[in-house]
Amino acid sequence: RADAVRADLADRLGVDVFEVPMGPPSLPGMRLEDLLYDALEERGVRVTTGVPVVDYETDAGETGPNGPERIDRVVVDRNGSEIPHRADQYVLATGGLVGKGVRSERERVFEPIFDCHVPHAADRYDWFVDDIFGDQPYARFGLPVDRDLRPLDAGDEPEFSNLRAAGAVLGGYDFAAEKSGA
Repeated sequence: RADAVRADLADRLGVDVFEVPMGPPSLPGMRLEDLLYDALEERGVRVTTGVPVVDYETDAGETGPNGPERIDRVVVDRNGSEIPHRADQYVLATGGLVGKGVRSERERVFEPIFDCHVPHAADRYDWFVDDIFGDQPYARFGLPVDRDLRPLDAGDEPEFSNLRAAGAVLGGYDFAAEKSGA
């Protein structure tokens, strides 16, 4: 009954009382998280965590010269079983280099689930600068997106019509240097 307690305090003190909700595990943060998940559920959004996406399939009927492919389903690994999930829209929020939503090998940088384009220099020695506190190119690795947050391919066209990207998987910014990660 946070609202009632806050109103009672405000009445007794004669001043406005408010909470600053931080992330979980703070109590206001947990209440805010509950409200978010309730709102998502009311709108038919299903959130799954702890089950990695291992594959995806596109709807062959939606592929063609008139637009990008459409993801028909994603396949998750749940305790060794591959389970398909269908949705109208998908959100890729897997993290950046640290969260493994963007990966690198000696020759390339890539997004591992949908193989979305990650712009990077061809020479890996151009992925960094010698000054450890300098403007590090690798810190900006991530997906370029359009105004609808759809990941773009190397030709600046959407990779998929129904895939959106959010969070640290987005490219073009350095959250550590900009202090914009949280």
